[in-house]
Amino acid sequence: QTSAELNSRLSDLVPNYQSGIKSLYQLPVPKIFAGIHKTKIAYLSAELKLLEKMAGMKEDPMGAILAGKNFIEVEKEFQDELIAQITGIFEKIKSDNKNSS
Repeated sequence: QTSAELNSRLSDLVPNYQSGIKSLYQLPVPKIFAGIHKTKIAYLSAELKLLEKMAGMKEDPMGAILAGKNFIEVEKEFQDELIAQITGIFEKIKSDNKNSS
């Protein structure tokens, strides 16, 4: 894949991320999942900024490389945060069920 093809594909992702984030803001979410939902929006927004930087590789190649490395770190952080939040939700449900018995 040439850098021009990669740049084009990255540029195509930007509006899709923007649309996805906008849709997530409008999505009704159960209260118990509100924290996860907010986290997802925050991380997608961070990834969007990094994608925009990566798509600008012609103007700032070093910035695009750093954004690519940061993108991977953001993904890992999101996964870790999501696991922690989901674990917390299930612990709360488990605790609530014990207390209501």
